[in-house]
Amino acid sequence: MISLSNVKTLAANSLGRTGLVLSKKSPEIMLGMGVVGIVAGTVLACKATLKADKVLQESKETLKKIEEAKKIIEESEEVLDKELYSEKDRQRDLAIVYVRTAVELGKLYLPAIVVTGISIGLIFGSHNILTRRNAAIAAAYRLVDESFKQYRERVRAEYGDDADRKLRFGQKEVTVLETNAKGKEVKKNKKVLGDQDIAPYSFVFSEETSTQYKRNYDMNLTLLRSFERYANDRLHARGHVFLNEILDDLGMPRTPSGQITGWVKGYNPHNLDNDKYIDFGLEDPVNEEKEEAREAMMQPFFLNFNVDGVVYDLI
Repeated sequence: MISLSNVKTLAANSLGRTGLVLSKKSPEIMLGMGVVGIVAGTVLACKATLKADKVLQESKETLKKIEEAKKIIEESEEVLDKELYSEKDRQRDLAIVYVRTAVELGKLYLPAIVVTGISIGLIFGSHNILTRRNAAIAAAYRLVDESFKQYRERVRAEYGDDADRKLRFGQKEVTVLETNAKGKEVKKNKKVLGDQDIAPYSFVFSEETSTQYKRNYDMNLTLLRSFERYANDRLHARGHVFLNEILDDLGMPRTPSGQITGWVKGYNPHNLDNDKYIDFGLEDPVNEEKEEAREAMMQPFFLNFNVDGVVYDLI
């Protein structure tokens, strides 16, 4: 038998979960309600305009009567008539007509004004929530990115660049069959990429990942060096470069982080030479000797970009 306390607990958990989901979706909900409210406010304003013609027509007729009365009094030769409807009385009647017309129009347009105002508030509220969330995400990203950079610096200082590269990219050795000069197949150990995920700013430049890849080692190396120089020229000319812009040049898919991360001219937090310019960090994950790489016409390249961080936070 289910006790009352268990029912209360289940209800509280359900309400808490629902509240969390609503909080997560609140920007989308507020934006949707705001858009619907703007449309509804426009419809109400159109309906009010149709009714406003009657109010304005009545106001015009009343003003016309006041002017006619003024004209009659001015043309009258009797002093008593002029005292019955003085200029002060006319000004008072005009003020009453204007105020009454404004009140009537306000009543007609008030629903449209209220609905539109609330809708605009919802849209701005949605924007504010997303702005705060983006700021929190950017702060979390900066913390993780700085922590990772400090970790890599400690690894390089303690064990060297080779150890840092192996630990970061998960290299491993595999045994492959190759044909030697005598035409005989022999076993040979080669270094290949490990099974770990690629780092956020590291990419494999190969036939599978890039439309710019050529079936020649030297051509690919020249191409990558050229794009590296071009990226630095763009950095010095414009002052900033996004990672996705370089990926576009290389014919590689864009990444979500590449949309906001990149380089800013003059940013050099650690006083390192390689942070003064864009460095592709060209690495050969399979063959370390260039002669062996020449023989492997389909040789991939490992790119490790020295990204400064979130561009918008560095300007």
